[in-house]
Amino acid sequence: MNDTPHLEQYEWLHVWHDHPTEPKNKEDKAKRVLFIGDSITHGSFPKCKNFLLEEYKSCTLYLDYLTTSKGIDNPDILWEIDYMLGHCRYDLIHFNNGLHGMGLSEEDFDKYYEEAVCHILEKYPPEKVCLMTVTPLTKNGDTSTFRNEKVDARNVTVHRVAEKYGLAIDDLYSVVMGKSDIRASDGYHYTDEGYCILGRAMADFIKSNI
Repeated sequence: MNDTPHLEQYEWLHVWHDHPTEPKNKEDKAKRVLFIGDSITHGSFPKCKNFLLEEYKSCTLYLDYLTTSKGIDNPDILWEIDYMLGHCRYDLIHFNNGLHGMGLSEEDFDKYYEEAVCHILEKYPPEKVCLMTVTPLTKNGDTSTFRNEKVDARNVTVHRVAEKYGLAIDDLYSVVMGKSDIRASDGYHYTDEGYCILGRAMADFIKSNI
């Protein structure tokens, strides 16, 4: 990891443990999922959780998240991941990073991204780890103009790492690409309808892979 990571004007962190003291019920085969990501994961998570809890009836489902502004080159992100992994045992880990640390070169993003994924794979087998593609960007103030050169390059890394280690991909880039009517004006985020679309896709992916 980078000793001098790219930092932003505001750095933030959100952590959620869903019933962390609740033991696994062997009779109903309870499942626990961890979402690791940025503000896109943070905004989509409540929608995803609502869909899953309404529809996932085969067993008890616990849903945790770690969302952070830290770029993939920041060594503190590994500490944050270890904090989450040290509290609970997960049946699926949903990993998303790519909209922060925009000053990183393609080569450095590729290196640090693979390092972070390998850090998780030291503790979990590939079938319990999945990657999310980096979501599209639009021009600030013009949601109809997409600007995805850097995002597209980073998604090449996501696909390369997934193929190398045999990981499933939740391709949310394709789910919302080109849909300007669900974009927030800042170029990064989404309207409530947009987060519903993302949360729906995430919930379907989780149900298919857990």
